[in-house]
Amino acid sequence: MANYHRDRSRHRVSSLDATDEEPAAPSPFAAAEDAQAVREAIARLSPERQHLILLKYVEGMTNAEIGRVLDRSEGAVKSLLRRTLAALKRDLSASHGAEA
Repeated sequence: MANYHRDRSRHRVSSLDATDEEPAAPSPFAAAEDAQAVREAIARLSPERQHLILLKYVEGMTNAEIGRVLDRSEGAVKSLLRRTLAALKRDLSASHGAEA
């Protein structure tokens, strides 16, 4: 029961009929701009972290497979991936905030 209430407080739902405004149409260039920002953020990572992103998201390898390639344990790969994604998120948030 506690989980139900906690989840409801995090994910507020509102009816689209409740607003008088029409939703803004996304820019046709937004996806390309976002993709470019991600590519630039990845380019700022260390070569090891770039390789990790390539193996995980381009090659689709599991953490265990990546561990064998990078000569690391599966847990170390998981931790490095988590830190790398957090760094990318911070970088993208900072660069997005600088544009606004």
